[in-house]
Amino acid sequence: MVTARVEEPPPSAEAARVERELAERGWEVSSHLLWVTVARRGGEAEQAEGRTREEALARLVEALRLDEGARLP
Repeated sequence: MVTARVEEPPPSAEAARVERELAERGWEVSSHLLWVTVARRGGEAEQAEGRTREEALARLVEALRLDEGARLP
């Protein structure tokens, strides 16, 4: 599998304004893209986030292992 780095687009005028206003109030603001993975089965759902797809999947499997035990990959 090939992992491509996605460049974030420049912030919109509204996002830039909000970031500037928060900075003026003493807040340090940063933002970044995340992968979100979701597993659903029946009425159950589990979600995990990560900076890469692999990290998000690893976190998802770890969370599911708590419920399912060692049967997962």
